[in-house]
Amino acid sequence: MKWLSSSIFHRFYILLLSNFLIFASIGVLTFYVAQKELEQHRTSSQMITLQKTQARTLWNEAQQVNLQVQQIDFNDQDDLKQVNQRLERLRQHVQSFNQRYSNLSDERFVHQLVQFSGFLEQELTLQVVTDNQKLVQQSDSIVNDYFRMIHNEEKKVQQLLQQRTVEVLGYAFGVMIIAFCLLSYLILRLVRSFRTDLLDLVEQTKQPDRLEHNDYQTRHDEIGILGKSMQQMTTLLAFEHQQTQAVNTKLQESIGQQKIFERQLQFQNQLATQILRYQSTSGLHTWLQAIGTHFRATHVHFSPQSNDLEHVHIALTNEPTCDQERLALEAKTELDASIHLIEMDQLTLCALPLHSSSKFIGTLTLQFHRPFTDTIALQKTTHLLNIGLMRLLDDIRIKDHHQLIQRILNGLREAILFVDVSNMNIFTNQMFHQLFSNWSPSEKQSESLSFVIETFEPLLLETEALYAYVERIKAGFEHGSIVPAQDFSMPDDRHLRLYTEFLPERQGILLVFRERTVEVNYAKKEQDFISVLSHELRTPLASIEGFSELMLHRTLSPEKQRKYLETMRSETQRLSQLLTEFLDYQRLSHQKETYQLESFCIEHMLIELTEWLNVVTATHHLHIQTDGPCLITADQEKIRRVLLNILNNAIKYSPVDSNIHVSLACFEAEVVITISDDGYGIPKQDLPYLFDPYYRVEHADHVQVQGTGLGLPICKEIIEGHGGRITVHSEIGKGSDFFIRLPRDEEWNKN
Repeated sequence: MKWLSSSIFHRFYILLLSNFLIFASIGVLTFYVAQKELEQHRTSSQMITLQKTQARTLWNEAQQVNLQVQQIDFNDQDDLKQVNQRLERLRQHVQSFNQRYSNLSDERFVHQLVQFSGFLEQELTLQVVTDNQKLVQQSDSIVNDYFRMIHNEEKKVQQLLQQRTVEVLGYAFGVMIIAFCLLSYLILRLVRSFRTDLLDLVEQTKQPDRLEHNDYQTRHDEIGILGKSMQQMTTLLAFEHQQTQAVNTKLQESIGQQKIFERQLQFQNQLATQILRYQSTSGLHTWLQAIGTHFRATHVHFSPQSNDLEHVHIALTNEPTCDQERLALEAKTELDASIHLIEMDQLTLCALPLHSSSKFIGTLTLQFHRPFTDTIALQKTTHLLNIGLMRLLDDIRIKDHHQLIQRILNGLREAILFVDVSNMNIFTNQMFHQLFSNWSPSEKQSESLSFVIETFEPLLLETEALYAYVERIKAGFEHGSIVPAQDFSMPDDRHLRLYTEFLPERQGILLVFRERTVEVNYAKKEQDFISVLSHELRTPLASIEGFSELMLHRTLSPEKQRKYLETMRSETQRLSQLLTEFLDYQRLSHQKETYQLESFCIEHMLIELTEWLNVVTATHHLHIQTDGPCLITADQEKIRRVLLNILNNAIKYSPVDSNIHVSLACFEAEVVITISDDGYGIPKQDLPYLFDPYYRVEHADHVQVQGTGLGLPICKEIIEGHGGRITVHSEIGKGSDFFIRLPRDEEWNKN
């Protein structure tokens, strides 16, 4: 058939090649004749165009020289020399044009230019500029006539060139049409003859028995060869049919293998999905059970190398296990990282090592109640199991790492929020949740640091300052610079200071929140105390200064002098008391106070104070009740000061003609002193801050009483310095009860 096709196409190729050569010859001949004809006319057209261009250039140059002559300054020799040079070049160009073109019209054009340049030369020689407008108009008319003549000649040449081109193309097209018709007729006759013979042969192939007795077998052309080939083809068809049946059988076997492979691939996809779904050790049982079910095992064992994973045994049937053989096989697997098989009577053990890229994880052992041969598929499945086990171990390590970070953070005394920048995990400690009890992480916390800080917006008052601080954190984290601390206020009148630290190598951001409520309130109270103290100091100083001025500048009677001196002494004592309280508290609060310990009777001290106050204070009535004499070891002057301060407070904050009760309970290890009054009482909200420095109750009855807010803090420091404790119970309108507990011996001093 290849030869037949080649022979038929060979004939066609010859005809097509002949047709091409004839067409090519006619085309080349036509191109040659047209090229010669067109070249001649093109040369004439180019010469006329060049003549036109040169003539226009000469006339433009003559006009420029004329314009320069009209504007020349004859006293300027350089300008005169330049014009002469341009006039000389114009005469040379005119002479060159005259030598090249010698037509009558060309001579007239040249004559006009020579006359025009001669006139310009005469003006330069005489150095007189005349009105040459008439000469210019006459020359311009002659030049325009010359240009129109050249343009007409150029147009005629182009029209002649177009006419000759059309004639040549017409002749060539006619010759090619005649050649195409002759060649097409020859090709058509050959195709028709071949088509008739081929159709006749096709009709005979419909009846194979006629192929053996046809006339084409005696022919030696392409049709005869095709007839013999058709006969041979029918013989081969029967043989090919048998071969096709054999191939179909092999194809069915291949399809069966493909289905097995597809089932295995589907199982691996399902196993991979389960591995991605489970992220805890509970998923390991699911994976192993799926593997055992797919490969129809009776028992599945997993023996881990790491203590982070537990041993797994899954019994899929009631068949007994071969633990001794299994352990021996697993021991071989640890030494040789390859699959191991043990075949016994109707029993097969298959052990495969499970390992990561760097270490041995464990051994997977399957027990079969039949011979097992699908080891390659099992090995591919264990690759997925390796990935799942590595994910489990990584998750366990990550959880341990997170727990370590959490323990470290919980061990810190400050409120900590740690942002792991690599995966935007957030860690907080217990102190953080104590400080921000209503804090909850943002759902978008994994997107950026801004969403982490956004959760603090309802917890802090300075929202704009918060976001400005976030921008400083970003800039500091980007450039590795230090971010200064920032103070913020909370809605419940609390205050905190935020510190920011960056971990090395941009691993994370540590936000430290330190509550400053006590410090801020202390500073506020100290400022208030300074204001009160300055006022309290100013009043006695003003009195002392005023009375001293009176005594210095006026003559006073002895009675008034004595009265003024007593007032000055009273104010001086008041001033001294204020300073003493302030200095005592400063010394006590900095733990610089020393105590002169001695044994004395506390009952005797209480009786002495109450009797003395009953004498000096006629507006109140003090009553005492004791268990009898009671000795304690303490600083007698410091304890006297505490008791006197509390008794004076009971008097100052009680109405006139009220009672004050003092009781003493003496126990083996301690004494309890109770001082009760029927005074104004203390609001419940002020009780927690009553012993804070500089704190003053803002109740209407208390504001009228002057004080510095240091008396009770000094009492508390002295009592606690003795190892004791002072507490208070009070209600508005019902009075107050102060309880003082003091140890009797000096064991507290040793501790």
